[in-house]
Amino acid sequence: MMFTEALTRRTDGYWELLATAAGSPEAVSKTRNGLTCATLERGAFGDAIAPSIIRMRVEALAAWNRTALVELTSQWNKPSEIHDDPAWTAAWTASMRHLQAVKAFDSAYFDVPELASEMAIVFSTRKPTVSWGDLADRWRTVHPAFDHIREMAQGFLVEASISKEDILTAPIAMLRLLRGRARLLEHGAVEAIETRAYSALDHLDFEAAIVFDALCEPELRNETLPSLGRAKLTASLEAIHDPRQILELAYVLLGKWRLP
Repeated sequence: MMFTEALTRRTDGYWELLATAAGSPEAVSKTRNGLTCATLERGAFGDAIAPSIIRMRVEALAAWNRTALVELTSQWNKPSEIHDDPAWTAAWTASMRHLQAVKAFDSAYFDVPELASEMAIVFSTRKPTVSWGDLADRWRTVHPAFDHIREMAQGFLVEASISKEDILTAPIAMLRLLRGRARLLEHGAVEAIETRAYSALDHLDFEAAIVFDALCEPELRNETLPSLGRAKLTASLEAIHDPRQILELAYVLLGKWRLP
């Protein structure tokens, strides 16, 4: 069975998100309805349900078709009108990076207190100086919040190159720092990433999504590993009880979505 077909077999519960990302018309319609202006206005009193669900719907729709998300946001209340509403804050926060990628709005559009933390990351208003070695040492003992990882990934990296040993001994989270930096990888480091990808196929979780997202860098593209990932995930779907554990990995493997 094809990967996209397998993802569309179920549209109940959280499976709707995977089916949306794979282009199921029924699931896409339900997800879009969960992100309309009217639905978001009703917030927790309607089909929006909760901010976490809103964020997941945004990512699922973006994984299918970013243009569809852009069209929806053009009908939303503006960020300047959200007044700390949890539903609107979740919707705009999750959408911001996708909208920035296609230059749908400039940074001034999002310049409201409710969106300040996401805006600082998406528009790179803070650029810390970071060391691969120091971060790897720290993150071996302290599991960082993903937004902290994203912020560090925006920084100035002090190392001039990244070695095979750096890749093999670093926490998986460090691979998020490779975005836009593949040119720094020394000989053997690419093979080290591929080695970690093969290992990640045994887990099919968020860490696997980080590894396969790194392989989306233009210099690292390798169709063999994503094909293996799609085959493994397809074969494992029947045994997965909570699809939330594979959302990001599935989106990355579909090919049109990157991790935040």
